[in-house]
Amino acid sequence: MHPAAGVGRSVSVLHAVPVDVDVDTNGEELLSDLAPGTLTDPVTRVAGTYDLAIYPAGSDPKAAQPAAKADDVQVPAGADATVVAHLSESGSPTLTPFVNDTSPVPAGQARVTVRHVAVDLRAPTLAQGYYEIWLLEPDAVRMVPVGVVRSGDTVLPLPDDLDLATYPVVDVSVEHMDGDRAHSGLGVARGSRTR
Repeated sequence: MHPAAGVGRSVSVLHAVPVDVDVDTNGEELLSDLAPGTLTDPVTRVAGTYDLAIYPAGSDPKAAQPAAKADDVQVPAGADATVVAHLSESGSPTLTPFVNDTSPVPAGQARVTVRHVAVDLRAPTLAQGYYEIWLLEPDAVRMVPVGVVRSGDTVLPLPDDLDLATYPVVDVSVEHMDGDRAHSGLGVARGSRTR
């Protein structure tokens, strides 16, 4: 890690590799025993350049090879960043950093950013349908369609009377061009809102 003097920045880690891992920055442990599916709370880091690595949980970084690493990762001043640990198309663990857009959106709207880094052969390609965002109750009995999402950032209006506290789960589904407005049952991503 090569931090420069500056304002602390927010960095979260989304762990999508199917083993528990520890996260290191320049040989120093940043996070430990992350279970698959974990999105960590933001950690404050100084703006600068970082060398990141993940190791099997409990291993000694001085003796073990990292499962994945990313050197010279830039955390810009003023940035809110997420580092995703996931499998590549070849099935190897890899780290992909993203800088999140946290600029304001108009009242009553929300920004949903979909980054598809997982390989899921069960999901049809977008040529066979489209991605749709849903807000769900925790038990997924009731759900509200929010809108269609394409590559990049999409700002979606929310219903005026929607209680976000009632629908804390965000779901991404693949829908078909069949006129059926119900959830297809083919979800490709799901997680809890953190903001």
